[in-house]
Amino acid sequence: DELNALDFDDLEERAVTLLRENAEVRRHWRDEIHTILVDEFQDTNGRQRGLVNLLNGEGGRLFVVGDAKQSIYRFRGADVTVFRQVRREIAADGGHVFPLATTYRAHAPLVQALNNLLRPVLGEAEDPARPWVEPFAPLNPYRAQPARGLAAPHVELHLAVGTKTDGALDRAADAL
Repeated sequence: DELNALDFDDLEERAVTLLRENAEVRRHWRDEIHTILVDEFQDTNGRQRGLVNLLNGEGGRLFVVGDAKQSIYRFRGADVTVFRQVRREIAADGGHVFPLATTYRAHAPLVQALNNLLRPVLGEAEDPARPWVEPFAPLNPYRAQPARGLAAPHVELHLAVGTKTDGALDRAADAL
């Protein structure tokens, strides 16, 4: 208030409040917007979900894209459980959920190595005690070999053991 300024959280909150409390504004934007596409939905938070829901109204025009295993914005409030819940709601309401399991970036040996590495790390079943963890789902390679002229990629794993207080994060950062 002293600076007469708003930050991103303020803008989100004010937009949600305006749509929730002002039926005329809500109706205007629902009439104006025919389709809602939210990319990287795994990096949304509860307030952003509320904004999308207010704009979506009775539903039927929401299209979300995301990968729960790629959620990286927890430091700014992203909550991957929001994505996972919306995905369940879409399926339960008769919407369509399409897993995108083919990678066009990597070749078969690399994809197989990554699948073998990640399967035991992520686990294949949902863990109710850890709702933020997306279970493993294997990728399928589009191409059998590396693209022409490129060296075959490989998997390299660096481990840094310990805790934050004894410097494990610094060791991990150095390894990266």
